[in-house]
Amino acid sequence: MASQAAPVSATLRKRVLKVLFISLLLDLISFTFILPLFPKLIEFYRNHETGQGNTILSKILAALNAYKNSFAKPINSRYDIVLLGGALGSLFSLCQAVASPFIGTLSDRYGRRTALLWSMAGNILSVALWVAATDFRTFLASRIVGGLSEGNVQLAMAIATDISDDSQRGSTMALVGVCFSIAFTFGPALGAYLSTLQVMDDNPFAMAAGFSLFLIVSETIYLYVSLPETLPSASTAQKDTTNGQAKGSEAAKPRSRTNSHYLLNATHFTFILFFSGMEFSLPFMTYDLFSYQAKDSGRLLGFIGLVASLLQGSVVRRMHPLKVVQMGVVSCTVAFLMLGRVQTQGALYGAAALLAVTSATVVTGLNSLSSFEASADERGNKLGNHRSFGQIGRSLGPLIFCTLYWWAGRETAYATGAAGMVAVCGLVFGGLKVPPGTEDVGKKEKKVSMDANRSARRTSPPRTHHASSGFRTSVSFYTDPMDATVAAASVAAISGLAAYINGKYHVAQDLRALRSKNRAAKYYAELVQNKRQCLWYSFAHHVPKYSSNLCIWSREKTYTWQQVHDSAVQWAHFFLANGVKPGDMVATYLMNSADFMVIWLGLFCIGCAPAHLNYNLKGEGLVHCLRVAGVSIVLVDEEADCAARFEACKGQIEEELGVKPFTVDNVLLEKVYSKSVHVPGDEYREKVVGSDPTCLLYTSGTTGLPKAGKFTVSRFYERGDPKNLSFDQKAGPDGDRWYCCMPLFHGTGGLSVMGALTGGMSVAIGRKFSVSTFWDDIHDSQSTIFVYVGEAARYLLMAPTHARERDHRLRAMYGNGMRPDVWNGFKDRFNVPEVIEFFNSTEGVLAMIVHSKGPFTATCVGQHGAIIRRALHDVYVPVAIDPETQELLRDPQTGFVKRNTYTEGGEVLVGVPNEQAFAGYHNNPSATAKKFERDVFKKGDLYYRSGDALRRDKDGRWFFLDRLGDTFRWKSENVSTAEVAEIFGKYPGVGEAIVYGTLVPRHDGRAGCVALRLADGVDSTTFDWRKLPDYARSQLPRYAVPVFVRLVTEASNTDNQKQNKAPLRDEGIEIDRFGTKVVGGTEDVVMWLRPGEEGYVRFTMRDLEELRGGRTML
Repeated sequence: MASQAAPVSATLRKRVLKVLFISLLLDLISFTFILPLFPKLIEFYRNHETGQGNTILSKILAALNAYKNSFAKPINSRYDIVLLGGALGSLFSLCQAVASPFIGTLSDRYGRRTALLWSMAGNILSVALWVAATDFRTFLASRIVGGLSEGNVQLAMAIATDISDDSQRGSTMALVGVCFSIAFTFGPALGAYLSTLQVMDDNPFAMAAGFSLFLIVSETIYLYVSLPETLPSASTAQKDTTNGQAKGSEAAKPRSRTNSHYLLNATHFTFILFFSGMEFSLPFMTYDLFSYQAKDSGRLLGFIGLVASLLQGSVVRRMHPLKVVQMGVVSCTVAFLMLGRVQTQGALYGAAALLAVTSATVVTGLNSLSSFEASADERGNKLGNHRSFGQIGRSLGPLIFCTLYWWAGRETAYATGAAGMVAVCGLVFGGLKVPPGTEDVGKKEKKVSMDANRSARRTSPPRTHHASSGFRTSVSFYTDPMDATVAAASVAAISGLAAYINGKYHVAQDLRALRSKNRAAKYYAELVQNKRQCLWYSFAHHVPKYSSNLCIWSREKTYTWQQVHDSAVQWAHFFLANGVKPGDMVATYLMNSADFMVIWLGLFCIGCAPAHLNYNLKGEGLVHCLRVAGVSIVLVDEEADCAARFEACKGQIEEELGVKPFTVDNVLLEKVYSKSVHVPGDEYREKVVGSDPTCLLYTSGTTGLPKAGKFTVSRFYERGDPKNLSFDQKAGPDGDRWYCCMPLFHGTGGLSVMGALTGGMSVAIGRKFSVSTFWDDIHDSQSTIFVYVGEAARYLLMAPTHARERDHRLRAMYGNGMRPDVWNGFKDRFNVPEVIEFFNSTEGVLAMIVHSKGPFTATCVGQHGAIIRRALHDVYVPVAIDPETQELLRDPQTGFVKRNTYTEGGEVLVGVPNEQAFAGYHNNPSATAKKFERDVFKKGDLYYRSGDALRRDKDGRWFFLDRLGDTFRWKSENVSTAEVAEIFGKYPGVGEAIVYGTLVPRHDGRAGCVALRLADGVDSTTFDWRKLPDYARSQLPRYAVPVFVRLVTEASNTDNQKQNKAPLRDEGIEIDRFGTKVVGGTEDVVMWLRPGEEGYVRFTMRDLEELRGGRTML
């Protein structure tokens, strides 16, 4: 082979390679545009044609549903997109499988150039149809035409083979692979970006399709002008002068085949069958696990393409094709095993690095091996058949694999794929051999090309300019196959190691968080410098841009941005007219409404803030909260019960506190909204500073009178610059809309809505939380994010099916207190892919948040990577406390506090530089002082007591354990109520479990008691009370299994849908006192684990007397 004549001259080879590279790059970049768009694109057509019963899509979906129903296992409808996507991928590849042999044969008969130009004509028609695809029917036609006409890749391989001898073929085929890799690096990301530029309402992907059409037309023109014919039999007349073809062409030489085309085609088919299924499932898997959008999928595919291009440009072209294939199938097998278990994005990228090795090697190597076994006059046909077998595998792979993924689950699907790749390894290692005469491919490349260069120098005149470009084209440096293998492994290993380190230690995540924090600090510094800290400016900034667009939606009324602005200004003038001055606070005793937020903004307009009172307060609690606030005005809701509660203590409020009430009814609103809309001057707002309140919030008061805490201006701006919104939020009329039916007087509800408005997003406000109206509000308001608190999610999950519970635009839910036993069930049932769970309190010193898109962060309240963990090592510190006295446990010798491990957890203390780190309880210095501990771990240090117990696992995930006072001690062991509640909440038939410790007569400590609400339709008389404790013992230590069960019919909650254990704990098991603290608790039944019994039995007054008399001991 070393003496084999070059098929074409070096000059023509260089020219053709250039045309081939540029045209193939344009083609493949255009082709890859659509890959990251598939999930959303299919979802668009499905949503767009929902309800239209006679469309092609509706018929296809009906057929798919019939197919789904043929399985015994019920399948969630969210996977319809997965299956439909697989079907479309299969259809395209099936068309390719049919067309490829014909295209190849035509190129053998009429020439490569002619066949390629006809193929391009079909491609232009295909992409033009995509541009015009306002319905699924047109999009489907686009895919069919594209599948039948796409011949660029196989013809490029045939051309590459035409102009290469055996020693050059591997490197030339690698050039085709490099084009693939570069296209996959940039094409998906560019397509994802272009999809965000909407130019047609009827086809939101028209920009991506239009640019793809531009590339295809440009490629066609370029090929027509620049590509010569390379098929020897089609260019006979030019053979000696133009084509440089040696006499006695390769076509005349008989071939002895080492690897039969049947074996090569079977290997190609089997590999593509499994690989294409996995490849096509990736966007759906990442959408399912991590809620990947188009840009995220584009970034992942770009990473694969980048690594693959590095391998092909530096390593693959220097290795023998068989070794290339062997390396690729092994990498693919390992990648399959990883993908079946991946839980983090870092691990995903580790598997992606191995897939990059596969992408760079297997198909390129198999094509080279196939070309070795074909003579020139049959090359187009043989390569076409080879590609056809691959496309048959590609037509079956997505459908089979996505069906398996959808039916049996991700783990089973990828395990099956790994088993299939083991079979492919058997074919590659056991069946394929090195063709005689090609053993030194890679080794000889340098020698042959160096000889050619020496010959060229003997026959060419001297050159005075650099010949580096020609040298790069014709010379490939000698590399030993073992060295090449090591180099390939090194590239893959380095990429994989980097991905692994990032996945394990979440470096990129931490860096993003730190950048976000720095941006927020920079933005806030600019506000301080320009005296623009008042939140009025953050809101008003958006009004000119969105003036006529919807700003606030409610059932009662709606406001545009301009209307909100003008109405807020009118409230500002009302306050000024009633003696309110900049820096003052005004109390609100209001239920949720659109005007609630307008009033709040009106106070901002003059440099003031509201004191948000819980409208359920009455009597002493209401008077106390007004006294603490130090206000002169209170706004009262007109709702009858609310007005009656206020009226009962109105005299005391007016006479003793000197507070003037205004009822917010139609009369007052008409008066306010007749005032001027001229904005008061900057002098009213320019003195607002970071320590001023955005509002005054109150604790729930479950253990005494409520305490008031300032939510400061500086704390509000920790969320950052509204130009760089977090959690993938989008401002503007086509952006996110936040829905909130949680009380606006509470920080979670009110501040979330205010954060949306100051971030340029519209909001929807529900009067109050109601299971029966929640989904109607979500649907009618077209909200994309909703605010939840505490047990609201549980009550929605417990409710019967609602007709609109999946008919919505929701992409996320935001709040705190989502219980682990509710989290995944809620997401799956209601199709809400993202949970933004934060951990915070009124005081706000200990704060965490997690944007959970997949199972890795499910049920946690925060997640830190290695960098932030190190930075917070002495800032967030878990410690042990005495569950009875609630005091920190200190070493009797040193006096310092015992520090727990993070995995063990405990009450989290927060290291602070001084007491100013906590804004304090408003007008309550003694309560503020109790939140601090000094000399904790060393003399002179200062820590804030959060009152919350958390633990952090080895992956940096924080999990809530208990609230201070909830953990109890029984049998000399500490019991976490949150852990027990999670276990009981997962038991079939249990709707809600509230766990607490109860005093037992004549016993030390507190025994476990769980207040159970059974699920709808579950009868307590037929419930299996024997199996429940068996289940509990299998999940919990014996001391943690509740001794008592109290059956309740109503939830014990605070006004903000948080579990309220205080009344339950006060009544304990004293059944003769039931109903004195717990509303509606008189008829509650108690079950218990009576000594000697295996199951729960009825607890009676006789049993209570036995305990009181000491005659029964637990």
